Amino acid sequence: LISQQRYDEALTALDKTISPAFTSRIEELKGDIYRYKNQRDHAKQAYQLALIHSQQNKLNRPLLAMKASEFNIQVPST
Repeated sequence: LISQQRYDEALTALDKTISPAFTSRIEELKGDIYRYKNQRDHAKQAYQLALIHSQQNKLNRPLLAMKASEFNIQVPST
């Protein structure tokens, strides 16, 4: 859906994800979609949530950290 620029449909599909284990990845994808839509405030919020959930699951996410730094989001060291 994203490659077809069907961003709203992609966001709707991501909201239907059930397992909390995927929350960090889902929020990162949402951030990407919001960036494509040029909705920077929503993108920043999604990346912040992705970072929070990746920390809770003790995941090292260097690509997410790089995306977050674009929005001046403080990325805690692991």
